[in-house]
Amino acid sequence: MRDGVGVMEKMKTSNPLISVIIATLNRNRFLAKAVESALAQSFQNLEIIIIDDGSSPPVTETLSVPDERVRIYRLNQSKGVSSARNYGISLAQGDYLAALDDDDYWKPEYLESVMNAFRRHPEIAMVGSRLTEVDASGNPISGFAHKGPSGIYRIEDIFDYSWPRPSGVVIRKKSFVESGGYDASLKGYEDADLYFKIAANYPSYLLEESYVYYRVHEQNVSKKTALMNECGIRVWSKLLTRRPKGIATAKIKIRLAKRYYRLGRELIRCGDWVGGVKQIRQAVRHSPSVGISFVEDEHAFLKKLVALVKPYGVILFYPFLALFSFFSLKRGGNSLCSDARPSMKEHLE
Repeated sequence: MRDGVGVMEKMKTSNPLISVIIATLNRNRFLAKAVESALAQSFQNLEIIIIDDGSSPPVTETLSVPDERVRIYRLNQSKGVSSARNYGISLAQGDYLAALDDDDYWKPEYLESVMNAFRRHPEIAMVGSRLTEVDASGNPISGFAHKGPSGIYRIEDIFDYSWPRPSGVVIRKKSFVESGGYDASLKGYEDADLYFKIAANYPSYLLEESYVYYRVHEQNVSKKTALMNECGIRVWSKLLTRRPKGIATAKIKIRLAKRYYRLGRELIRCGDWVGGVKQIRQAVRHSPSVGISFVEDEHAFLKKLVALVKPYGVILFYPFLALFSFFSLKRGGNSLCSDARPSMKEHLE
C-alpha cells in the first residue's frame, strides 16, 4: 500500500515548507547523488541547505547545482555532524526538517508521503521511513529490516522497535527547537538521543514502505564499534537519568548494561583486560543477567541450560559465563580492533 502519494499538491517554492539539511565532510563521490535525490522529490516545496564541515577540497569546488533552492555554507574547521546539522537548522526557513546524510538518497515519493502523514496526524512530531541498505555502488544488499508495524509510535514503541536513521526521519521544526537539538558532544547515536527527547512529549508515525536508501561502505561512522559503544553508553545513561514515562527503568538498565558489556568484550579482545573488566563490572551493576542474555543470543544451544540455571540465580552461572566468554573472545568476533559494522538492529540497543 502506498503512503498517500499523490494527495499532497505542490506548493510555491519561494516559501519552503521543508528544509533538507545535508552535513558533509569529504564525501564528494556520494554527495551529488544525495542532492539529486532531494531535488527529484515529487514534493517540490523545499530548500536544500548543505553544510560543508571542512571538506578538502571545498564542496563549492566539486559540486555544481544550478538550482536556487540549494544553498551551500562552509565551516572552516570541522565541528562534527551534530554541530553541522544544528548550524544548518539554524538557517532553515521551513517548518519541517529533513536530515539527509551525504551518502544516502531518497525515492522521489519520500517527502510527499511524509507530508501526507503529517496532514493526517497533526499531533505527531516525527515521521519515519523504513530503510533499504545498499552498497557503495547503490546495489541492494541483505540487511536489517525494521520489524515494527507502521502507524503511530510513542516513546515506548521507539524504545522497543527502534527508529530510522536520520535520512529516514522528518521532524517538525518546533519540536526540534523545544528538544534543544542535537547534542554536539556526541560523535555517535546523536540521532537516538534526539528522538527520545522529542518522543517524550509527542507521538510519531512510521510509514509502511521504504523510501530511503542507506548506503553501507568503508567510511560509515557506525563501523567504529568502540566509539559507537561509548556513545551508546552516554545516550542510555542520559535516558536513565530522565526516566521518561512509558519506559520501565529496568529495561533502560538492560540496554545500558549491554553497551557496557559490548565495550568490555571489545577491550578484552584487544588485550586491555583491566579496562574490559571495568566495563563488564558496570554491566553487571546495571543488570546482573546481561552477560547471560548475550551468550544465549549468540549460542542457541545454551538456551536450555540458561532456562535451567535462571531459577536458581544468575550467580551460579557466572563462572561458566566467564570461561565461555574468554574462549569466545580468543576465537574472534566483533572487536575494537576491527571495523565490523554493527547491525541496524543495534542502533537503538
